[in-house]
Amino acid sequence: SVTFGDGAPEGSTPTSGGQFSLDGNGHVKVEGFDWFALVHEVGDGDYTLSCWLKPDAAALSGDKFIWGQTNQGVHNGVRGSGTLHTAHWGSDSNAATPLEADEWVHALWTYNGAEGLANIYLNGENDLQDFSQNPPNGSGTLILGGRNNGTENFNGCLDDMAIWAEVLDADAIALLAGGASPINVGGVDSEPDGMLDSFEEKYGLEIGVDDSALDKDEDGLTNLEEHNGTVDADGKQI
Repeated sequence: SVTFGDGAPEGSTPTSGGQFSLDGNGHVKVEGFDWFALVHEVGDGDYTLSCWLKPDAAALSGDKFIWGQTNQGVHNGVRGSGTLHTAHWGSDSNAATPLEADEWVHALWTYNGAEGLANIYLNGENDLQDFSQNPPNGSGTLILGGRNNGTENFNGCLDDMAIWAEVLDADAIALLAGGASPINVGGVDSEPDGMLDSFEEKYGLEIGVDDSALDKDEDGLTNLEEHNGTVDADGKQI
């Protein structure tokens, strides 16, 4: 029920994205990964969820969720009159801006557990701020493209789906909305040289050395430009 084709044109993987719910029940269970239990272990339940999405017309009516769990809990996605939605079972809020069918947008959800603060960002701009959201209160396996064991599935395309056990700051949110790869946002930068250690390790750069101005793959872009999501005319990165 999930196939793969083109991704978000402005995202970091424009040639690869997921088409969800072709027959009404497409979702992915990340077996054995109770991510929402993990965020409670490392802090106050803080998280950031980020993706590019292109809703079909069917996604703009009723309940169509992008993030969920096997047992109630978090269910963030599209709801109501076709707006982005944040929800912990029994604690739900809609964003302000209705989405358009067949149009790619960047969506990002944050939750600050200490303050009970939920935010939704649409294309990098804040579209909801709610200081009254209860903590995540479900359990079980992470679900992509649905909620509560795989129901109310999202209809449309999803790309660059990513999760952090922290609330990303405004600079990171702007980078993601601008097309940066999620692997390059949030986390540790030991030097610092503007590039995350995870990025340097993945692409064979030297952690502890500022090699941001070099061009490892000799394509005319610096390592830092590639880290921040810049690509050449052929979409080539390191």
